[in-house]
Order: sequence, then C-alpha cells, then structure tokens
Amino acid sequence: YEGIGATKKWERIETYGPKLVENCIGEGTLVLTNRGLIRIEEIMEEDKIWDGEDWVEHEGLIYQGEKKVITVNGIHMTPEHKILTEGGWKCCAESSGLNWAPVKLPCTGYFEPCPVKIEKGFVEAVYDIRNCGPRHRFVVWNGEQAFIVSNCIQAISRDLLCNAMRNLRDNKICMHIHDELVIEAPASTDLDEICDIMSRTPPWAEGLLLRADGYITPWYKKE
Repeated sequence: YEGIGATKKWERIETYGPKLVENCIGEGTLVLTNRGLIRIEEIMEEDKIWDGEDWVEHEGLIYQGEKKVITVNGIHMTPEHKILTEGGWKCCAESSGLNWAPVKLPCTGYFEPCPVKIEKGFVEAVYDIRNCGPRHRFVVWNGEQAFIVSNCIQAISRDLLCNAMRNLRDNKICMHIHDELVIEAPASTDLDEICDIMSRTPPWAEGLLLRADGYITPWYKKE
C-alpha cells in the first residue's frame, strides 16, 4: 500500500496481514540493547535486545505509520499494547491501578514493581520489533525505570499455533518453525483436512479470519 514511509516521504510500503493491527511503541522510546539504550526507530537487525531474562535476536524493525498513543509511565504506546504487570500480561489502557512486574537488568539487578500510570494520548509515529526472541517481549526505559512490553501479535500468533497443535495431537508432529508445523504422515493423509483443522479459530479469537496452507513433500523444505 502507499503511505508515509520510514524516510518521511510518500512511498510504497511493504505489508502483511498482522502488520495492519500490530501494537506499537512511540518514536523515541528507549530500548535496552547490547549497544546501550537506543531509540526504537534506530534499532538495527544486528542488535541484541534485552527481554528481561536474556539477550535475544530479532528480525528487524517495523514502521507502523502514525497512530494514536497513550502515555503509560512516560512510555508512548498504542492503547491495546500489552505490558507485563504483576498479574500477567494486560492491555496498557486497562492497567490503571495495577503494578508493573519487576524487571531484571543484565548487571544491576531488579527494578521493583511500581504502579501503572496512564495519561491522555496523541498521534505520533510508531514502531514495533519483529519476532523479538522466544518470549516475544523487550525492555524499554522511561528515564528512571525499566518496563517489559510485548511483541504482541507475534505472541498471539504463537498461541494460535499452539491451539492448532492441540487440535492435531492425534497426528505425529515432528517439529514447528515460527508459524509452520511439520507432520510425518502416511501418503494417504488428506492435506485439506489438516489445513481445515489448523484453520479452526479458538473461542478467545472469535471473528478472526484464519487460514492455513500446506504442501506434501518426502523431505522438509521451505516452500
């Protein structure tokens, strides 16, 4: 589609389905990387990012255009963005009165829990980090405190894949790679039936348009 790209010029912008609804962090937010605290829009694919437990790799930055954000303890993010509280992952807009979860830093120990404080928002450029480690999260800094935020859509995609794996538990699942399952099965197995099972929407995602595609091969390959 066409829009204002990362160069601030009107251009054709690459997209994929989840990107259009992905939750985002405001421009200028400091992210904890192995290079130190880096503004999110300056993150490079070779950077390692601290996720609250370990240094993790990622698949690059996504510019999401300009969106409405709210201010949560000094961090600008879209209202649906998940933050890690003492009670688990919560939408930031619905987290007032809760406490952020404690955050472990690489060398200096833990930041203790603190109350979630929400202020009114505005519209600004926003970004996200693609596939940020196995826990799909990263640590941001507001100048005084560290917080854990979610790489939200990737985490939801993982939950959808786990739901498909449960539905396919009668099949021999050899491995899974990102959004893909590998099943060892007799040649007579109906591929369309497998795809239909993977396309079943879980109750908590009612209304989601979900589809699976597949192929049959005598050995594993990337299609």
